[in-house]
Amino acid sequence: MNLIPDTARETVPNYWCTWATQAFTITQKTFGEIAFQGDQGQFGTRDNLNSKTLFGPEGWARDWQEIRRDLLFLIDDGWDVPYLTTPQKQSSRFGSLIVDPVRFPECTGTPAERLKRLNDKVRELGWRGLGIWVACQPARPSESDTLSQKEMEHYWTERLEWSREAGVLLWKVDWGKYAADPEFRREMTLLARRIYPELLLEHACNCGPLNGIEFDSAGNPVGDGSFGNDEESRRRKAIIEALAAFSGVCRTYDTVSPLFTATTIERAVFHLQSGFRRGFPMYVCTEDPPYLGTALGCTLGIMRSRRWIPNPGDAVADRTGRCTETIRAIRMQRIAPAFPADTGRIVTSRERLTDRWHFEKETTWYRPLWGRTIPQSAPAVTARNMEMPDVRGLETEKPFVVSSLHPNGSCLIAALPRLTPDRGLRTPAAEVSVPVDCAKHPFGIFGEFSALRLRCSGEKKSIRIYAQDLAAEEAEEITASVTLSDGVLTLDGELLHRIGTTAQKDHSDPGVLLTIL
Repeated sequence: MNLIPDTARETVPNYWCTWATQAFTITQKTFGEIAFQGDQGQFGTRDNLNSKTLFGPEGWARDWQEIRRDLLFLIDDGWDVPYLTTPQKQSSRFGSLIVDPVRFPECTGTPAERLKRLNDKVRELGWRGLGIWVACQPARPSESDTLSQKEMEHYWTERLEWSREAGVLLWKVDWGKYAADPEFRREMTLLARRIYPELLLEHACNCGPLNGIEFDSAGNPVGDGSFGNDEESRRRKAIIEALAAFSGVCRTYDTVSPLFTATTIERAVFHLQSGFRRGFPMYVCTEDPPYLGTALGCTLGIMRSRRWIPNPGDAVADRTGRCTETIRAIRMQRIAPAFPADTGRIVTSRERLTDRWHFEKETTWYRPLWGRTIPQSAPAVTARNMEMPDVRGLETEKPFVVSSLHPNGSCLIAALPRLTPDRGLRTPAAEVSVPVDCAKHPFGIFGEFSALRLRCSGEKKSIRIYAQDLAAEEAEEITASVTLSDGVLTLDGELLHRIGTTAQKDHSDPGVLLTIL
């Protein structure tokens, strides 16, 4: 018996993004100065994007066969500029939305016809559709050139019509001259809703990869790593609050590996709180951590790939060795898809946890971190649309725990690893109790637990309990292997680990679908 449907109940804007694979499949990396907050500072990444890398016999668009139909294929920064174009020297060239004819020589004709050819190639390989990276600015001859309001409206109307004709489904609106101007983004979005309402615009507060950290005159980090009341945090919060009033999707933005879990939780909480306060049906995209995003009911902007060349930037997080986590997270969203931020209040524990990492030279694209030990903190427990789980740590540290109750009744829970310089990335042992009845709806369970306790209104003699690796095609009955006493179903962590790693050949943490019949 297979508990996982072949198709999603509803479509949400999850995507696989080319950016990290552009960076991690080039053989030589040159680290440069950071041009602006959010710039990846790694030359050559944009130039590793063309028809061959995407669609050739070994092209990236041929990956993820298990979940292609669930995902948009998002072509990131570089697709609409000539080779050797960089924001350090030619930032005004970005934003044309005209497929570069040298990178993609098969895409001929009008700008709309070129985009449609890209979309056709993506769909022919089984992806749900095409998403494109879009600079938050119009392309223009020089940085000093500006457009009048009428010219600006004509410019974006034309490009929205191209995307409509081509069937593009998502714009990832990123850095650019107007990146920090929510009003510009709002006008762009309102225009899109009028010209091409089926198109989703994903916005973001462009920022550096850390929360609550500033650098003094000597380059030393200052701050505790929380998304707090420092000047930069206040700036970000104001932008996010503004974006939450109109965005189709709002992305938590760039982080730095391996110190991304706490950073992303902290940002996701504020994005979801902002969307809930505004009462606007905005999705929150937590980018690549798949279990974190799915367990919080967020959309995913997956970047990991098995193709990455081994590199110090991924040595600890080992995302290339944890690709099965992506398959599990996306397949769970066929049952419990991401839901908008206006649905379900988010609550957090008073207890906070802090991860730390020491960045050796050339182990990250973000050069200011070289030789520094950096903290990032977040709530120990986060719950959306439900009461908080109870977490009892069995060691000096606890895992981060995030959870959500989906509007359709499904419940999701994830125990996420911690990061320290002495022990690396690992999940501390913990027993977790979830205050949701598992007898009526599916449960998605991610990560390592010592024990997991769920409320259960059924009686063991009259129910059958099934568990399935979310990457597998067959469920296993586990009724005899669990205990049910006083309305509490207890699942042993070793059982969850065994079942949740059945279908993998990599180092992914387990992911289990639990159903009671």
